[in-house]
Amino acid sequence: MVIAGNNRAFGVAEKAVFVKDPLMVLVTAPRVISPGEKVALPITLFIQKEDIKNINVKAETNEL
Repeated sequence: MVIAGNNRAFGVAEKAVFVKDPLMVLVTAPRVISPGEKVALPITLFIQKEDIKNINVKAETNEL
């Protein structure tokens, strides 16, 4: 979806796009995390092929 504006005029365009990757990951992370704070990291996997059976997911942090 694209939204454009100029002064008082606005427009929008939308087009469906097919994604053909066999495995996609959607991670919903908080915008702000303070040092020392614990958060849950929801992960959604979209699997498009039946032959994908085992998946390992690993999340790492830096020194903060």
